[in-house]
Amino acid sequence: MSLRSKQWLYVMLCISFLAMSFGVYTSTENVDRGFSVMNEDVRAGKRLFQDYNCVSCHQIFGLGGYMGPDLTNCISSEGGPKRAEMWMRNGFGAMPNFELSDQEITELMAFLAYIDKSGTSPPKEYEINSTGTLDIKHYQDDE
Repeated sequence: MSLRSKQWLYVMLCISFLAMSFGVYTSTENVDRGFSVMNEDVRAGKRLFQDYNCVSCHQIFGLGGYMGPDLTNCISSEGGPKRAEMWMRNGFGAMPNFELSDQEITELMAFLAYIDKSGTSPPKEYEINSTGTLDIKHYQDDE
């Protein structure tokens, strides 16, 4: 292959890469990401979760800190909403009392209920595909 052919191929690959990157970047701008099914309390609860930096100690779907428990399914777990509300109101152990208002607790509970309905964490049995994705057989709470 001549030098001129190699240069032409290089330029075409660069142009193709830039065109593909632009296409991927612009195609994700209109993705809903579930916001249409969130009510105002859920959105406010999500903002509070971020403002109080809850993810530094807690996980959602296994992502986040390891000081506190995974909150993905805390609403449907044993103790459920009453237990979650008690911890938010009073703190417990390493969980500080943030002195949240009743409205903030309502909003955080709405966000946690929304997360709880969106999936189950952690998976019990899974295989890692050649693409790096998980093929989940069943989840921890499934029997």
